[in-house]
Amino acid sequence: NTFANCESVRRLIVNQASSSGAGLEEVEGSSPITSLAPLRNLRQTILPLEIINTEVTSLAGLENFSRGGLTISNNNMLQSLTGLDSYQGPSLTITDNDLLTSLQGFPPQLNQAVLVIDANSALESLAGINNPTELQRVFIADNPVLTSLMGLEQVATISDGITISNNNGLITLDGLGNTALTGNLTVRDNDALTSL
Repeated sequence: NTFANCESVRRLIVNQASSSGAGLEEVEGSSPITSLAPLRNLRQTILPLEIINTEVTSLAGLENFSRGGLTISNNNMLQSLTGLDSYQGPSLTITDNDLLTSLQGFPPQLNQAVLVIDANSALESLAGINNPTELQRVFIADNPVLTSLMGLEQVATISDGITISNNNGLITLDGLGNTALTGNLTVRDNDALTSL
């Protein structure tokens, strides 16, 4: 199942204040969503776009989406972030995607954004984060098999701080060695981490 009749969407306005249904708040159907291809012309949203509880294996279909917050959550078949070619921010949240083992397909143009990587039970690596030189804030938590922060080594600056917590497999902070932090560094409850 896909989003029917969305091929011409270029700008999506999500109306949270409307109870009359005037704004698109949620797409529901009896069949699970397996493709985002009908959103291929979507360029931006005013409020965050949320890809939640789908059966997509990648984010193919969002190649032209460049502006608006983006949450990718509870997509139990998602294996890759491929499809975020144009995405620039301002925020990217990746949470509760059980098959995601790395961040391959991470948006190459994401810069000066808030990045949240949370509760991805199979995430072993941040590999795929290749291009951002500056991030605003980073939150990495509850990724039980993540062993290092390699992938963040090209990030020169994190301006509003970084929180790293409850990543029980994390054994090293390697990946942050070249990063200037101008906000708080919070590291807590990473059971396997023995030194900073």
